Amino acid sequence: MKIDLKTEILKRCWLFSDLDESQVKRLSSLAKSRSFAKGALILNQGDPPDFLYIVSSGLVRQFRTSICGRMFITYISSSADELNLAALFGADEYFLSAQAISDTTVLFIAKNDFLAFIEDCSAIKDRVLARLGQVLNSTYERICDLTGEIVSQRVRNVVYMLHRRFGNMVRFRREDIALMAGTTIETTVRAIANLKTARVIESRRGGIVVIDEKKLAEICRSSYVINTELNLPQSSLASSSENEPSLTTHVGQPQSFMS
Repeated sequence: MKIDLKTEILKRCWLFSDLDESQVKRLSSLAKSRSFAKGALILNQGDPPDFLYIVSSGLVRQFRTSICGRMFITYISSSADELNLAALFGADEYFLSAQAISDTTVLFIAKNDFLAFIEDCSAIKDRVLARLGQVLNSTYERICDLTGEIVSQRVRNVVYMLHRRFGNMVRFRREDIALMAGTTIETTVRAIANLKTARVIESRRGGIVVIDEKKLAEICRSSYVINTELNLPQSSLASSSENEPSLTTHVGQPQSFMS
C-alpha cells in the first residue's frame, strides 16, 4: 500500500485525528499493510501483543473464546478502527481474537514503534487515554447488559448498536446477532419478529432495515457504541447472508453462546 493511502487511513482513525500532517506521515512510515481473505484470523486471543492493528478496508469481528469453546463477539470494527489497543499497555497477550468478515486489509505498527511514537508525541496521549476509558466503559456496559437485561432486550440493544454503527440497513445474519447478544438463534428470531410486529424493522435479503429509528432508540440504549463519527459505505458490507461466513466456525468445532 502506498504511503499516501496509509496516511489517509490514519487521518481517519479517531486516535490520530488531532495529529498534524508531519506527525501522521511519520506514523505512516512505521505502518505496513496486509490483506486477509474473508473468514481469515487476523490475530489470536492469547498471542503476544506485538502490533497495533488498524482496519484499512473491510469488516472485522472481535471476539473472545471461553475455556469450553464458546465464542462471544465483543465488537464489529470497520475502516479506520483500531484492534486490541488496550493489550499494548502492560498485557502479556491479546485479550481478543479478530477475524475478517469480508475481504479485509489492515495496517499494522510494531508495538515498540507505536509506544515510542506516543512518548515523542504528546498530542496523541490524551486520545489514547480517552480511548482506553471508552473501552473500559463499554466493557462494563456489556457486563451489565449480559447479567442484568432480559434476553429479548439484549437482542434489541445489539440491533440498535449495529444500526448506530452501520446505518438503517443492518447486513448481519440472525446467527451473528445471537452471538453478539449472547443467546440462541431461536430467541433472537423471536425478538426480531417482535420488532417487526411493532413496525420498528423490516426484513430484507441479507439483513434487516430499521424503519422507525425513534421507536428503536426509545426501547434501546447504545451500550457498546465506542465511536460513530465515521460512516461506513454500504458497499463494503457483505452483499448477502448466503455469502457471509458463520461466526460459529472460527476455529475447531462450531459453538453457540447459549442464553
